[in-house]
Amino acid sequence: MSESEFSWGGRAFDGDITGRANRMLYILLAIFACSGIGLLAWGISRDYRQTIDTHARQLDVGAMVAEDYLSQALEQTRLLLMDRASQWEQLPASARLGGQAQALLKAGLQGVPNVRSVSLVRTDGRVVASSEPANLGLLLPEAPQRGALMWLSQAYPGRDLAEAGKVVISDAPGFVLAAMPLELEGEQWWAVATLSPETFRNYFSRLDLLGEGRLEVYRYDGVPLFAYGSGQWLTTVERQDRFGVQLAAREIGPAAERLRLGEPVLESYRAARRMPVVVVAAENRARVLADWRSNLQMSLWVFLPLLAGLLAATLMMVRQRFSAIRSMEARTQAEVSRLAQLIDSLPDAVVVLGRGGFPLHGNPEWRRFTGEQHDHDSLLSLYRTRAGDRPVTESWLAKLSRVLQGSQTHAPPEELSLFDADGQPRVYQLTVQRLTDSADTVVLVQHDLTDSHAHAHKLRYLSSHDELTGLYNRACFNELLAQSLEHALPLAVLFVDLDHFKDINDAQGHQTGDQILIKAARRIQQSVRPTDIVGRYGGDEFVVVLSAPALPALAERVAGRLNQQLSMPFEVDGRSFQISASIGIAHAPAHGRILQDLVAAADAAMYVSKAAGRNRATCYSPPPLPV
Repeated sequence: MSESEFSWGGRAFDGDITGRANRMLYILLAIFACSGIGLLAWGISRDYRQTIDTHARQLDVGAMVAEDYLSQALEQTRLLLMDRASQWEQLPASARLGGQAQALLKAGLQGVPNVRSVSLVRTDGRVVASSEPANLGLLLPEAPQRGALMWLSQAYPGRDLAEAGKVVISDAPGFVLAAMPLELEGEQWWAVATLSPETFRNYFSRLDLLGEGRLEVYRYDGVPLFAYGSGQWLTTVERQDRFGVQLAAREIGPAAERLRLGEPVLESYRAARRMPVVVVAAENRARVLADWRSNLQMSLWVFLPLLAGLLAATLMMVRQRFSAIRSMEARTQAEVSRLAQLIDSLPDAVVVLGRGGFPLHGNPEWRRFTGEQHDHDSLLSLYRTRAGDRPVTESWLAKLSRVLQGSQTHAPPEELSLFDADGQPRVYQLTVQRLTDSADTVVLVQHDLTDSHAHAHKLRYLSSHDELTGLYNRACFNELLAQSLEHALPLAVLFVDLDHFKDINDAQGHQTGDQILIKAARRIQQSVRPTDIVGRYGGDEFVVVLSAPALPALAERVAGRLNQQLSMPFEVDGRSFQISASIGIAHAPAHGRILQDLVAAADAAMYVSKAAGRNRATCYSPPPLPV
């Protein structure tokens, strides 16, 4: 990219931009008017949806609160029935049908205001004991069904079993039966409580969450128990045959629009946690729309004058914007030219990025890195294509994205492995900085560290390896052996000394001697396992560590293999040389637990091999203790 193409603020204006500005204004005004109408329609639609959602959430909360209260009341009733039945069963047989049984069953009702009476009923439905004497001998109006913790009947007129069919309370549904199956005297009985919906009404009347809605309570089979709304009990509650299907499909809640008797309503369903009860909170959709229309009229009175004012303001802003752009263009051209020359003179690859990470200007080093075909690619896509380590690259690109988006002003320097334009892997240090006076301009500096990394790697290698043979040097070998002694036992150390090597080295020269040492090191490495450690200890001495578990038999086999390999002729420059090896073997922990002791033991065993005639291996044998 040439300097004439470099612009951080956009392209320069043509000579007839003033004439085109007027046409642009008309287009912008038309767009603004259409946008205003669209925004008004969108606002009306959003306000409608918000109104529906607000009422729906209100119904959801109301149903949830009512269901929670009803669940607690029914659980409290169930515990009461269990307790009274257990106490009754402990009475003597002669006292189970008299006043003592009545007093026992009546005890505790003061703390449960929603329960009017407690009765014990045989399987045939006849009451044999009750807290209300008038209930004795009566049959339940409806036979309970087994299969749930509690069975609830539909509402009956009256206050109790003895008053079933008698309308005593004109504004309430009377009472609801709550029956719990239990086993008494070896038979299947029922513990029955008559529940008073008046207690629920007192609670529901304080439930402001329902607003103008209604609250209905059903059994799972759709039979209505009672309903409340507009401050009074509702008597016309239809059966809900759809509950069984919805519960099976888990369609309980949240609030949604449904048709009831041909009229659209908002309904929220909640199933009780442990009881076979469904709580329904409903509100007429017409009532919801009345609130929405009221809010819409207020919005229109506010929005229309605001739209007219915005149109006038837009006209002035567009004219001022064009004037500011023309003056800014003239001021920035000189600064852009100076900055471009400065960037081009830097030895590192430098690129100026605009929105989306696209390059606005790159110096010659950057263009050599990208190549001609990728000069205008987004930096994000270019680095993904050139990534040497994709996870590390993606992590750095995430940091770059935050700088490009403006959430950060810079990213800390980080090393990245990338391929250059020729496909060669290189290591770069990347630094990213957002310019202080620019909202969208970011500068990336890419410093090539490949040569310095290679030099550092070579220095690290030479510090731990023998330069001639490539084996571990003495210092590194001692460190590795010390680590092995701390973590892996048993192991074996083989101290290898080349026999007659000094004679060849003195007679044939160091060059021939070096070639023999290199070949001997290779044969030693090929004779041991990859997990074993091989090092050059000095001169013609080599040391081998057989990693755990290195038993004596394994050490002897490896030593024999080394004697065999090192006694074979060495070919150097067309000449054959014959040497052998004297090997000393020491075992850890038997012959020592520290580095110095173990190497000294192997070295002593090696000298025993030399004294015995060379070309052999000897296991260290400690000297006898003094008598």
